[in-house]
Amino acid sequence: MPHSVCAVLVTHNREAILRSTLEAIAALDRPVDEVVVVDNASGDGTPAMLAAHFPKVRHLRLPVNTGPAGGYAAGMRAAAEGGHAWLWLFNDDDRPDPDALDVLLEAAAEEERNSGGRPAMLGSWQREPGGGVQRPGLLWKHRHRTPPPVVEGGPAYPVDLMVFAGALMDASLVAQIGVPREEYFIMWEEMEYCLRARRTGRRLLMVPRPLTESLHAGSGPSAPPWREYYQTRNQLAMTLEHRSLPELWFWGVRTVKFCTATALRGRDRRRQRVALRLRGAWHGLRGVTGMTLPPPASPGQAARPGPAPANGSGPAPAGGPAPAGTEGG
Repeated sequence: MPHSVCAVLVTHNREAILRSTLEAIAALDRPVDEVVVVDNASGDGTPAMLAAHFPKVRHLRLPVNTGPAGGYAAGMRAAAEGGHAWLWLFNDDDRPDPDALDVLLEAAAEEERNSGGRPAMLGSWQREPGGGVQRPGLLWKHRHRTPPPVVEGGPAYPVDLMVFAGALMDASLVAQIGVPREEYFIMWEEMEYCLRARRTGRRLLMVPRPLTESLHAGSGPSAPPWREYYQTRNQLAMTLEHRSLPELWFWGVRTVKFCTATALRGRDRRRQRVALRLRGAWHGLRGVTGMTLPPPASPGQAARPGPAPANGSGPAPAGGPAPAGTEGG
C-alpha cells in the first residue's frame, strides 16, 4: 500500500474528547485508510462508544495504563504491521483540519521530488482554542533551540524535534529504528524518538501552517508535580544514553534553574516539586524506568497499576490532572 495512511490515537479516560477527534478524522477531505485507537486501560465508556459509533476503528485495548510512550509504541507496531506507508500520530485531543492530510502528503511529495527520498517525519503548527498558534518544531544541538523565523504558508522547513500531535511519519521508521521508549511512560519520548529518526540521515520537516487544533484538555496553568519527575528522569536517561557531556551540562543547568525558580517564586506545592525533580535525577542516574509515579485516578475510577518499574521500586502517589498529551518539557 504505497500511499496508505493509518491514524494512530492514544487515549485514556476521555470518551467525549476522543469521539470529537474521531469525528474530525472522519470528516477529512482525503480519508485515512485505517484508524487505530490505543486505549490505555480506560475505565470510562470508551470501549462502548467505539463499538457503537466507530465500528470500523481498530480498538487496541491495553490491560494497564502504559502512558503516551507505551501507547504510541503499541500503536506504531500495530499500524506498521498493517503494511501502511504512513502513520499519522495523534493525542486524543488533537483535531485535524479537513485538508490537513492533503497538505502533509503534498509536503512529503515535494521533499521526495527535491531530495529523492521521503522525509522521516512531518509536523505542522497547531491552533489553540483561543485562536493562538503554536510553532512546536525545534532544533537540537546538545539542547533544544528555536529555529529562525519563517513565514506562515511558506515551504516546509527542517527541524530536529516535534511533538506527535498530528505528526505524519514514514512507517518504515518502525523497522529501521523501532518505537518510542516505552519505559519512559510520559515526557521526552517524542524528543528521544525524533533524535533517533534524525540519525537516519532523513529530514524532519515542519509545515508552517496550523493544521490541527490542540485542546490541551489535560493541561492546566501549572503542570502537576509528578510530570516534573518524569521530565527530569527521562531527559537524564536520554542524555546518559547519548554519552554527551554538553547534553549532560544542559540537563544539569536546566534542572538547577527549575528547582531554584520553584523555590524562589512561590509556585504551588514548591517542596513537592523540588523533591520530585531531585528524585527524578536520582532515578535517572540509577536507571529506574517505568511508571514509578502513577497519574491520579479519574473521579469515580479506581487507580489502575501500570507496568512495574525496572528496578522493582514501588509507585508513589502524586497529585494533579492526568494529561494524555506529551511534551518534552
